[in-house]
Amino acid sequence: MKYVIFFLITLTLFSYNRSDDKRVQSTGFPENYWPGQRKAAISLTYDDGYVSNLNTAIPQLEAAGFRGTFYLMTSNQDVTGNKFRWKAAFENGHEIANHSHTHPCGLNLTLLTKQQLNDQEVGAAEQWLNTNIGLDNDRSYAFPCAELGDGNFKQYYLEVVQENCIASRTGGGGPNNDYERLSTSSHLIEGQAIGFPHGTNVAEMINYCESALNSGGWAVLIFHGIGDNHMPTDVCVHQQLINYLKFNENKYWVAPVRDVAKYIRQNPKQ
Repeated sequence: MKYVIFFLITLTLFSYNRSDDKRVQSTGFPENYWPGQRKAAISLTYDDGYVSNLNTAIPQLEAAGFRGTFYLMTSNQDVTGNKFRWKAAFENGHEIANHSHTHPCGLNLTLLTKQQLNDQEVGAAEQWLNTNIGLDNDRSYAFPCAELGDGNFKQYYLEVVQENCIASRTGGGGPNNDYERLSTSSHLIEGQAIGFPHGTNVAEMINYCESALNSGGWAVLIFHGIGDNHMPTDVCVHQQLINYLKFNENKYWVAPVRDVAKYIRQNPKQ
């Protein structure tokens, strides 16, 4: 069984021009904790597996030397019809991660038994990814619609995810500043989806990154389509964000969710 790390991320927007040396005192991360003594970690994540991620997001990321996390819904035709391109992205260092097979939400989700969640959704998607994309023992999971349910259902949903993936991400909240929780317990990532209509305003995205910079923590951004019809972020806005992170790469470590999770687990603070 894989060991799961679930992370809590909270999203609070700070001023774009705030100085990065005004650190939030509540953070549990040491100063300059991240690789290369950087001040914050950023993970750029993309949900559902739309072809615009292949055509636009990945080329923009790679031109800057960055890698992202792409949460694939494995029944999506943009996924199944482009499996060789997704495999190439995986082999080039991107995290190609689990977003279930059919993206169940609401009643369609909570009526599932634990066995069905594994055989038809989480486990089924993991098997498809291992077969068609490549084996990744550190793959993470994104809850469709950021829904976990409650009571017994939530408990066995989490157990199924734990059996298949090492980390998971929900939605909502702000930059994660709690090192102790991340490094010692099982947690949920909470990352607010920055898509339509926010996908027309790069300043909000930069403010979010700045808030992680000021706290020394880890920020996760969630996108869907880039320049298409799926909760889209403008192509130019996405490029502006990449340009900002590249210009400040001495301050930000931009890495997939999987890589940040592994780093925290393997690098206890002194």
